Amino acid sequence: MRRVAVLPLQTVGVEAPQRARLQRAIERAARRREREVVPGHETLGATKQACRDAQPDVRCAREAGRALGVDEVLLGGAAALGPTTMIKLRLLDVAEGAVEGPLEQSARGRRRSARAAAALTRQLLPRLRARSSATPWYRRWWVWTIAVAVVAGAVAIPVTVAATRDGPREVQLP
Repeated sequence: MRRVAVLPLQTVGVEAPQRARLQRAIERAARRREREVVPGHETLGATKQACRDAQPDVRCAREAGRALGVDEVLLGGAAALGPTTMIKLRLLDVAEGAVEGPLEQSARGRRRSARAAAALTRQLLPRLRARSSATPWYRRWWVWTIAVAVVAGAVAIPVTVAATRDGPREVQLP
């Protein structure tokens, strides 16, 4: 199972209790899909060390993931305007630097926004693995079937021709 770090949410207009509720919802949803999840409050030190900026980008999130020894980093943000909260999540593969997302969803009310954050997390986590685990063309069965057929033909044709020859023929002139 892969290890996932959940970076602290970057928020605009979101009160501290709602921010904590969203962060916990994302971490719980990640734990349901993964065995090892490094929560946001633990990643904060590594993130600050890797990035001096308040808004972590992919580069510094990757550095934070390397510092934590995780396979993936979940980056998120939330913005509130009145009762509506917009949630945005991205998933970063630390080794490859590939990013899946962003997935975005808006919700009205605190409980709905926490549910929306959890739903986005559950939706996002399997996506990167599905994309990165796609079988390369040279590992597909049909490539090797064609290769074996070509090699078998290249060996079988000369052997068959050599076996059917009677040897050198003498031509008699009249």
